[in-house]
Amino acid sequence: MSQNPAQFFSKTRQYLVVGASSNPIKFGFRVLHWYCRHSLPVIPINPSSREIHDIQTSDNVHDAWNRIVKSGVNYDGLSISFITPPNVTRDVLQSIKNDDTQLSEKIKGVWFQPGSYDSKVLQLAQELGIGSVLAYGDCILVEGESLLREASDEEAAAKF
Repeated sequence: MSQNPAQFFSKTRQYLVVGASSNPIKFGFRVLHWYCRHSLPVIPINPSSREIHDIQTSDNVHDAWNRIVKSGVNYDGLSISFITPPNVTRDVLQSIKNDDTQLSEKIKGVWFQPGSYDSKVLQLAQELGIGSVLAYGDCILVEGESLLREASDEEAAAKF
């Protein structure tokens, strides 16, 4: 599994925050806010809320992808941040694995926030063939700035 931030961040990527919260003190809100503050196209995933941070939520990753397809915007894929307990993260990844629409091929990267993964989650991510898996204690609120900048630098260098 790769931890390449350039595979997670892209100017043509759609981002999802699984475990987004409307409670400003929770990490699900703070991570969603991080994406908004960086003007990245993001969809909060939360089946209990219709809107968070003035953004329409989706109940799950499948619904979010269907919304993206219907919008007509051409993204190169999905990068997903998980802020959920490992059992919920596993359920989401398993539903993607069991999906018959090849949704897993659209996922270019996942960022497992601290506490959102275990060895079974990492194994499922590997089975799905996800290009970039960021985990091992890295938090987007701490590492995101530098990794986003690094990915931008790599994209710029690739053009020359």
